[in-house]
Amino acid sequence: MTAKSPSYITQINYKSIWLIAYPIVLGSLAQNILQLTDTAFLGHLSTITLGAAAIGSLFYFSFVMVLWGLSIGTQIIIARRLGENALQEIGMVFKYTLILQLLFAALFFFLMQFFSTKFFHIVIQSDDVLQESVKYIKYRSWGILFSGINLIFRALYIGVTRTRIIGISTFLMAIINISLDYVLIFGKWGFPFMGIEGAALASVIAEFSTTIIFIVYTKVKVPLKQFGFYRKIKIKDPAYFRSVLKISFPIMIQLNLSVFSWFIFFLLIEKMGEIELAVSNIIRSLYIFLMMPVWGFASAANTLTSQLIGRKLEQKIFSMINKCISLNLLMVATIVGLGVIFSKQLLRIYTTDVAVLTASLPVFYLICVAAFFFAVAMTFFQALSGTGKTLIALFIEIITISVYLFLAYLFINVYNQSLAVVWSTDIIYAIVIGIGSYLYLKYGSWREKNLI
Repeated sequence: MTAKSPSYITQINYKSIWLIAYPIVLGSLAQNILQLTDTAFLGHLSTITLGAAAIGSLFYFSFVMVLWGLSIGTQIIIARRLGENALQEIGMVFKYTLILQLLFAALFFFLMQFFSTKFFHIVIQSDDVLQESVKYIKYRSWGILFSGINLIFRALYIGVTRTRIIGISTFLMAIINISLDYVLIFGKWGFPFMGIEGAALASVIAEFSTTIIFIVYTKVKVPLKQFGFYRKIKIKDPAYFRSVLKISFPIMIQLNLSVFSWFIFFLLIEKMGEIELAVSNIIRSLYIFLMMPVWGFASAANTLTSQLIGRKLEQKIFSMINKCISLNLLMVATIVGLGVIFSKQLLRIYTTDVAVLTASLPVFYLICVAAFFFAVAMTFFQALSGTGKTLIALFIEIITISVYLFLAYLFINVYNQSLAVVWSTDIIYAIVIGIGSYLYLKYGSWREKNLI
């Protein structure tokens, strides 16, 4: 983005979709290298530390998902304003949302600092896992403020379809995090041995660094005056707050429910045993890696849907979605193919425990299949959110999660199924949410939606 050319995509073709999506995919690659490294380092400490990191990070991200929901609502509104050529409103939406984001982040920091221990005592059976989870969250909670700020910048750049900085900033964050992981977890280069606390602290410092990168880049590259960044905000004027929350609030709930369902899922698995929990943490890390293109092209579908509605080109939305799905499936097939070929080598990155390796392999093959279902389902689901009908998206998510957790509970507690069968519920999740989103986009009343 240059300071003289705030424009939207004029041709919705494979090239333009790729230009929006690939920096997000690259950013996801860096983020997942970061996640993979965290898990790999901690896996070489103990299976208890590995399981605790899974629970602690899911607990942390259940709060981050609220902030992410607010940022996605912001992204939808910014894309709509760009499509309407109401450029002065973009900066105003950004600033008002940033205020909300900081308020939420401060609240969540307080809750994690003072109530996480009590919560973990209620939900975790293993005393060892409990103690390690508490250590993790006490450090990790400091990153919530920087996560919130970074997500709003991310919303700005996806909303105006200028996503290159997202890939750059996330790669730099990954490099910082990986370097600090090594020295803080294991106590290298004169640093103290911190174990799981070192992993959490490294992530916080990396997130802070990303915030600095976004601020500097925005100051230098963004046409601040054209986007209305210099317009004064009035805290007493609730119009922008209402506009953002009306779109964002259902997404905030939806994303939090989604992560909370994973948290419940892992708590159910924890009752199966420490090996099953360790395997599931490894699989979660690899799963997120396989899903890199899914989120990139789904985000592109989200912002392009909103932009097309702003330009009164609703008839082009399904054509755009089909292009996103085609590119999505092609990239998923590439990543899955490589994953299957090098499956044993990938698993050995995380652990050398033979029992964990043996148990991980069938679950890994299953999530490779699931990734194809998600490539289609999430593109439709994010396009639905891009219409502004976020309450409908929330309703579909609630139904899907209910089916998902009910089946997981039955497989674990009633039928005593293997871990691979338990993880098969993810395929059901993708099918339900994909069909629900497609049917509403096809037959629903989203064309009547007007954002404030």
